[in-house]
Amino acid sequence: MIKNIQIKNFKSLQNIQINCANLNILSGLNGMGKSSLIQTLLVLKQSYAQLLTEQKLILVGNYANIGNYADAIYHNFAQEEAFIGIDIDFRCNKTLCIQTQADYIDYKTYSEIPVTLAGSPMALFVNEALFSKRKFQYIQAERVGPRDELKVNMSEVDNKNLGTAGEFALQYFWERREEDIAAANLAHESIKNTLRLESQVNAWMSEISPNVKIKAEYSDVNKSSIRPLFAYSLGQDIKARNVGFGLSYTFPIVLVLLIAKEGDLLIIENPEAHLHAKGQSKLGEMMALSAQSGVQIFCETHSEHIINGMRIALKKQKISAQNAKVFYFTKTEKGEGNSIVFDIPITENARLNTKELYDNNITGFFDQIDTDLSIILGL
Repeated sequence: MIKNIQIKNFKSLQNIQINCANLNILSGLNGMGKSSLIQTLLVLKQSYAQLLTEQKLILVGNYANIGNYADAIYHNFAQEEAFIGIDIDFRCNKTLCIQTQADYIDYKTYSEIPVTLAGSPMALFVNEALFSKRKFQYIQAERVGPRDELKVNMSEVDNKNLGTAGEFALQYFWERREEDIAAANLAHESIKNTLRLESQVNAWMSEISPNVKIKAEYSDVNKSSIRPLFAYSLGQDIKARNVGFGLSYTFPIVLVLLIAKEGDLLIIENPEAHLHAKGQSKLGEMMALSAQSGVQIFCETHSEHIINGMRIALKKQKISAQNAKVFYFTKTEKGEGNSIVFDIPITENARLNTKELYDNNITGFFDQIDTDLSIILGL
């Protein structure tokens, strides 16, 4: 698991450091640096083989497409510090230290950048979840929406890869539906008597759309593609394109939380997309339960309901405060300066301590409803 991340001169992250928990919720206005933090991890993920053999950082790959050196480096870097630096401390007392060493002028149009490595030898990180095939999942913001058919890939399913857009989630679910979920504490309150994946997925998905059941069928005997179907209590199967985006967008997130094992690393972007507030809150609660079972999660969100779902789990004593953190990203100059990250303290009583934001005159931390109401009510 990741204990600490320090980033220097990567995109808007001129110099930040965060101490990580199991559940790390990244919040803030658009363009404040949340995605840059996630992209830092994704760049390391896709660079591992080259870091191991050629000592290169890969900016364009399967997980992140940053562009070239000029796109990646902080726009106002000091000439004597024309480098990107990434230091990650893992809980197993290993440290990964990377610094780009290529001359910026010569390499600014390159997407593969030579680096120097310090800290623990690169080969020692092979079993860390960030660099593992079966312990890492990234579910991006732009997921697979309603489709009549989805592509299949048994190799990816065997490697427990749901796809960055959740494109293999349905096939994984249908092939593994008789298996048990990874952690018993994620069993839905309505069916504690079974850990069967199919039952638990449907119970949690029913929080999104009551009484829904996820089904599937292969297009032919060769399993060339797979068709998603939704069924309700009346028993009629409904094609995905006739249901809407909410279920299709949420399904891979529910699934990935139920199959994640202790020590896994999940990166989830905007889980609230296309969801009613109730469903958003339930996803926040699910992420908290998964984190309490030993899964590490980095979640980028614009939803206070996601955060409140985590707080509900904390209030119900389903997660300890030390296992969850909320970070608020802002900038020194709105839209132009370097990113600043505030660690919002959380009490065991599920309260968020925003005193530091108040003392620094920082606004935007889920205060829009108060701002709007003051205008509506003429206050």
